[in-house]
Amino acid sequence: MNFADHRRDIPLFFSLLFMVHLLASLPFLPLAVRQSLWMGGTGVVFLWMMKRGRDPVRGESHSLLETKSLDSYPSWAWALLLAVGLFLRSLRFWAFPRWPLLDEASIVQGALELNRHWDWKFFYTEGQIPPLLIWAAGILLKVFQDSFFAVEFPTFLVSSLTFLAGFWAARRLFSEKMAFISTAFLALSFWPLYLQGFALQAIWLPLWEIGVFLLLVQTLEESPKGPGWTRFYFLGAWAGLGYWTYTSWPVVAVGAL
Repeated sequence: MNFADHRRDIPLFFSLLFMVHLLASLPFLPLAVRQSLWMGGTGVVFLWMMKRGRDPVRGESHSLLETKSLDSYPSWAWALLLAVGLFLRSLRFWAFPRWPLLDEASIVQGALELNRHWDWKFFYTEGQIPPLLIWAAGILLKVFQDSFFAVEFPTFLVSSLTFLAGFWAARRLFSEKMAFISTAFLALSFWPLYLQGFALQAIWLPLWEIGVFLLLVQTLEESPKGPGWTRFYFLGAWAGLGYWTYTSWPVVAVGAL
């Protein structure tokens, strides 16, 4: 599919995908209905996009750089979108019970153990949790003596950095309309907010993936002197950090490849 020829379909595709995820996240619908909406709706949207990609498009074609100037949004709209996204990621501090949820108790337990005796273990618990989040919680617990803050702040920080990195990547790689829609998806969609709201090791994975894509684009960009070894060095170093981000090592390996 030629992006320039189908530039008007791309925002519609992401808008439909956003609506599917929004409907699938409504808590008052039965779980079976939400799962059917998510699976069926996603499949229908992708099939529609595949069909549109095969259809010939009449009219003048524009280059990718030209499409970036077709749609523009005022600065206040971008600022409002970023503010809403960061505000929603702060809800854990004041809108929810301050109590470890799901596997967050393992993070608290690991942080408490590090306060008694610091170690450099790479695996924690029987699930082989990587140490990055536990180390961050342990350091904050040592400084502030507040176990809830030690668990919640790294989650808020990583979630906010992921959101801002996604915004930066979208502005760098997409047209403005597509960038605005994808940023809105990250800011408002249920699953990014839900999954990035828990102090679980997997919160590092999206930030790492976005960083890999951005560094890869920067490395492959044309330069009068060539990409240089430093770009490849940082790309390889960041890609290697993926094994510190997630318990499911095969997922990280596939993402790195």
